[in-house]
Amino acid sequence: GTWRHRGEAKLNTFFAKMGISLKESQQKFSFMNMSVRKELKEKIATHGPDFDLGEDFLYGSFQYRAGYNHILSAADAADCVSALLESFSVASSTIALRQKEISSQQRHDLDLEDENADANADPVSVSGEPPSQDAAEQEDRARKLR
Repeated sequence: GTWRHRGEAKLNTFFAKMGISLKESQQKFSFMNMSVRKELKEKIATHGPDFDLGEDFLYGSFQYRAGYNHILSAADAADCVSALLESFSVASSTIALRQKEISSQQRHDLDLEDENADANADPVSVSGEPPSQDAAEQEDRARKLR
């Protein structure tokens, strides 16, 4: 990326190939020398492909200005809205996935609780009454005979 030492070096090399000094490249566009500003688009189009900048690197846009300090670029606004929509999409799918995991875990926990309850339950006869001692003895005898 650009914000690593290697990316910064590559950016400085790009400016050097375009004939723009390091000092000039670090200024805001509006404060750059007028000759550099006029030729910048042409130089980027010429040297851009050497630095993996496609033909769509430069594109038309317009700005909204309110006073001296408030400037809003249409392209920047479109990128911001796109990023917001994408982040909401990612966030909502992450939330949905997490809810699915939680509900799956809750179902699993409930199944375990049911199994534990069944295993720990006192035996009940078909009639709903606890089995009598006689019935339990009869079952033991039947098991021994098998």
